[in-house]
Amino acid sequence: AIALSKKQEADAAIDIVDDLIASSPKDPFLYDLKGDLLVDAGHTQDAVEPYQKAISILPWAALIKVSLAQIQLENSNIESQVRLARQNLKDALHYEPELTNAWRFLATAEGRLGNSGAASLALAEEALLRGKKTRALDLAKRAIKILPKGSPGWFRAQDIESATSKSE
Repeated sequence: AIALSKKQEADAAIDIVDDLIASSPKDPFLYDLKGDLLVDAGHTQDAVEPYQKAISILPWAALIKVSLAQIQLENSNIESQVRLARQNLKDALHYEPELTNAWRFLATAEGRLGNSGAASLALAEEALLRGKKTRALDLAKRAIKILPKGSPGWFRAQDIESATSKSE
């Protein structure tokens, strides 16, 4: 299926994966593969269902949640879809907090929802993971100014500020 996909024969590849799913309907990675093949073929909206099915079988699959959130953000500016993407990203980051792309996508979701403090914090987390300490410090300072004093995000932004300013 993967070889066919690389030859731009997406329909044939998806047919093979559908046959595999029929023989192993509880394998979340087959649904993930189908979602990936659909995305690669440019059918991003069609990939939502297989990713959701994979997550229903394996709810802690962080990378699958990130893939689903990414297409939710790409395919819609509808607030309900952005909120679903944000929740998928938060869930993914709960299990895999070092997924830099998930932090970037979370910043996008928070920005679209008008949460500039949370967006700055997510970007600070990403910058910190990428070793960009000056950028992380600047973003953490911005988040501290915007987030409600005493909130968990405000405290996390202070942690980032403290960690980055000590190492400068």
